Amino acid sequence: MTLRETINSDPYRLKNVDAGVYPAYSTNSLYGAVPIVYGHSKERTTGVFLLNAAQQFIDISYNDQPKASAHFLVEGGSLDLFVFYGPTFKQVVRQFVELTGKMHMPQLWTLGYHQCRYSYKTQDEVKEVVSTMEQNDFPMDAIWLDIDYTDGKRYFTWNPDTFSDPIGMQEYLASMDKRLVTIIDPHFMVDENYPVYVGAKGKYFAKTENGDDYQANCWPGTSSYIDFLNPEARDYYASWFQFDKFNGSTETLAGIWNDMNEPAQPTKH
Repeated sequence: MTLRETINSDPYRLKNVDAGVYPAYSTNSLYGAVPIVYGHSKERTTGVFLLNAAQQFIDISYNDQPKASAHFLVEGGSLDLFVFYGPTFKQVVRQFVELTGKMHMPQLWTLGYHQCRYSYKTQDEVKEVVSTMEQNDFPMDAIWLDIDYTDGKRYFTWNPDTFSDPIGMQEYLASMDKRLVTIIDPHFMVDENYPVYVGAKGKYFAKTENGDDYQANCWPGTSSYIDFLNPEARDYYASWFQFDKFNGSTETLAGIWNDMNEPAQPTKH
């Protein structure tokens, strides 16, 4: 897992993006960016973490001692640099986590095998996949639904033709001891008949420099994006996950696939 040397080539770029096409061995970033680098040898391990939200470029070089160096170039922001002395790899990771905080203990089912693809088109197809897995003694804890379960790519809805009985589907999954995960993207179709959009219009969407709701093209077509820097917008978004708002959802719908949250705009390649 040694980082490749970047001298005479492009540096590693850390900036969260949704990359539709990604060449093998590219130094460009993908969905996540955690600016920590580990220096590991037989004798000891150290870590360097640059806490900065701006775009970063990192050059890696090696010499014949053998030693390595990492050169960080940052667009702006504060210089909060943390060095973890270890001396073991396990201790470096523990020191890093003590700084950033620990994740919640995951539920057991989240650690099992999850089945997902783009895309299951009908609830009957979902049942067939689960049934086939069971017949072949293939362990599976959850199945994920991509955007086609929705009504015209409107999140917090179900397609009335192909997923006409979401509660029945979830009851079937529960009888097989399976969970459901559905995709919910943070962009919403500009549609005056779509309650999620209407409730956020003019209040909870990211704005242009002129104060208008920002609009761009995404999977539903023209869409606006929730402004997650606004606490009221976060509360509004969270409220839609309640059972009485996300009609057709039950406790079997145990996970949410939060996608396209960079935010992203699809492009043709």
